Parts: sequence; structure tokens; C-alpha cells
Amino acid sequence: SQLRDISHNEQVKRERVWSIRFPRFSRDSLDGDLQPLLALLSVVAVSLPLSHTMAGRALGRALGGRGHQPPQWVPTPHPYAHLVYQPNTVPLELQMRLWDAINATDAAMVRQLLCDGASPAWGNPEEDYSTPLHRAAFLGSEQLVRILLEHHANVDARDQQCWTPLMGAAINGHLACARVLLESKADVDALEDENWNALHFAAGENHEELVRLLIAHKAELERGGGTQRWSALHVAVDQNHVEVARLLLDSGASLLCRDTNHQMPLGRACARGHIEMIKMLVMADAPSRYHHNLSTAIHAAIRAGNAKLVQQLLELMAELGLPCQLGLPALTAAISNGGSSSLKICRLLLESKAVAFDRTATYQRT
Repeated sequence: SQLRDISHNEQVKRERVWSIRFPRFSRDSLDGDLQPLLALLSVVAVSLPLSHTMAGRALGRALGGRGHQPPQWVPTPHPYAHLVYQPNTVPLELQMRLWDAINATDAAMVRQLLCDGASPAWGNPEEDYSTPLHRAAFLGSEQLVRILLEHHANVDARDQQCWTPLMGAAINGHLACARVLLESKADVDALEDENWNALHFAAGENHEELVRLLIAHKAELERGGGTQRWSALHVAVDQNHVEVARLLLDSGASLLCRDTNHQMPLGRACARGHIEMIKMLVMADAPSRYHHNLSTAIHAAIRAGNAKLVQQLLELMAELGLPCQLGLPALTAAISNGGSSSLKICRLLLESKAVAFDRTATYQRT
């Protein structure tokens, strides 16, 4: 209200002082270097009433009354749009003959059809728009894969689920096809639409040599896949593939990687009750962490109500000569589970002296 009472001459005088102190903000002295700054300051100038601040009036005069226009939103294209099947003008009959020749693994016919104009980039709408290279890699025909690559098939082509030919070779354990694709610069860390990659598929299907090949080509070991963001080690542990899990650990996979539920591979092995996998994971860590890891595994088995696994882990702890001291929290967890296994677990803990009572002490009621 006080500013509105200022006379017109007083306002002009103050604006002149502002222009002298900040000459670069006059309209005549604007250059290209000031445009980003003025675009930022214009937000303030437009959002404040110009009669309330001298800075707002001066900046508004410098900008010529033009307000800041926010940029228009532009949708981001699909990252694999250039790799997914695109319609072509090749006759459908010729393309289907190529597909049938690949299913029959007829290399001579495939080569002839490609020379006659069949496209290696064609996606079969009846097979989720898989390309001929997808099919050849899935079937495991190294010769067909080489022929298609010689005719400029896209080594990283995507089908409707964003699978690459390398993923098809990995899930079926076709080592020779995977080697040819990787030699042709296939993307070893390519992800399908649920974020699984070739290493996840090879580890889940227990293809040890293929896992070794992917690791040799610098596959990312701790890439999270699926809704739970499992690493390749999580997948191998879940499926109880001990040798694949050992290979991943020897190659640098971390025992401490967590999924979206904050579960590490050891916790996953306990949840699944894989005793051999648990032993391997415990022994793969430093000896100073044996007791900690086994105690963690026993607590996980108690929470899961798996009495057999609890017994096996207690025996393993005794076999390694580790002190079996779990304390009252383990017994409390066993009691709180209830069920038929609760009493058995409590008996195991007491008989193994994993929980010791001081009869003279007073315990807090739980």
C-alpha cells in the first residue's frame, strides 16, 4: 500500500537508479549470453506483481513484458524402438519360407532365400515378432546364425518382449551360438522388458560354461532383474545351482548384494532350505565371518519354521568348532512362530545349548 502511494516521479527516479547500478539488464544491452539468466529470472518477475518491487519493474522493462514460457513436454520414445521389428515390403510368402527353412535347419535353403530377397530383419507376428536370428539362436544352429549375420542381421534385434538372440541362446545353453553372437559385438548386458539379461537366464538354467563365457565378456554380475531385482547370484541360489553360484562368487559377485526385500543370497538360500548352498555361501566368506553368517542363517531358518534346517545348521556350527551361542532372541523367535515345528526347534536350541538360562536371573517378560 505504501508503494502505491509513491508519486510517478519518485518511481521513475528509483528505476533510473536501478538501471545505472545494473546496466547489463537494460533491453539495449542484452546479448545471447544473458538469455539463459533472463529466462530464469523471468519466472520471478512474472510471479510477482510488478508494482510491488523495483527489481520486478526493471526486469519486466528489460524483458519487454514477455513472460517465461515453460517448455512443452515431449514424450520420450521407447529406447529400443529402432531395434524392434519394422514393417517391410518383402512378400509374406517369401518370409514364411525363410522361417520354415530355419525351423528345418536347412542352411542351403536359408542362404538361397536370403539371396532371393528375404529379409533377416523380418519379425514373425505369430512368434512375438521374433526375427530369423532369434529363431536360429533359440534352436542352437551355429551355422544358421553365421549365415544370417553375414547377411547383416541385427545382432541385438528385439522381439515383442525385448528379448535379444543372445538371451535365447543363453536360456537354452547353446554355447557355440552365444560365442558367435558375442564375437559379433552382441550387447552382453541387454535387458528384456522385465530387466532380466542373458546372465540371469544362464545362471537360472545351470549352464555353467555359458555363465563363464558371459563373465569373460564383462557381463555385469550384480545387475538386478525382475520385480525383486535379483542378481545372477540370487537366481543361482534360488534354483540351488551350487557350482554356478561358486563360479559367480569366484568371479567377484558380492555376498552382500540385496534385492528389493533387502534379502541377501544367504537369506534366500535359508528361505529355500538349500543346506548345501548355505554351506557353500558360509565357507565362501572370510573365516572371521563364519559364526556371524551361520548365526544369521539359523535365525532365518527359525523364522521360517524349518526345524530340519535348524538342526543341520547347528550340526555344521559344531563341526566347524564355532561357539553355538544364539541367546534368548533365537528362542523367542521360535516360540513366537507357533505351529508344530515350534516345539521341536525350541528343543533343538536347548539341547545344543545354543540358549543358556541363568536360573537366578530375572528375565523381562516377552
